[in-house]
Amino acid sequence: MNEFPIIRANKKSISKRSKLCGVGINDADYIVRVVFDGKSISCPYYSVWASMIQRCYSKKYHKRKPTYIGCSVSEDWKIFSIFKHWMGKMIWNNKQLDKDILSPGNKIYNPNNCIFISNEINTLLNNCKSSRGIYPIGSHITNRLTNTWLP
Repeated sequence: MNEFPIIRANKKSISKRSKLCGVGINDADYIVRVVFDGKSISCPYYSVWASMIQRCYSKKYHKRKPTYIGCSVSEDWKIFSIFKHWMGKMIWNNKQLDKDILSPGNKIYNPNNCIFISNEINTLLNNCKSSRGIYPIGSHITNRLTNTWLP
């Protein structure tokens, strides 16, 4: 299945919604997660938006990735439909949302600082000091015998 099936939201489904991480407002007029053929499928726009909100406001996420502590989302992007409208104008398929490639050190997700970049570029430019140790940005250690990355 290539496309997300649009199922219109009803009063009951809308009444069950709560703010994501206490700040994100899902104002979609359709159900953003559906079960299709026994599999849960999420709207791709919603998945990117929810991930951004969680990176900034989830204490559970901050325990695993403390580098996101102090990051935030602009007030307008806390509303799903506004973020979705911006994302719809971007080339985003198979790419990752980045907040600091245009403005190094930026900690705010907003339309002026964010772009979508490939995983390869994101990995190349990602600091990841804790996992790369003394090696320069963009490098990794490979086991020559098995040709696999080492942690």
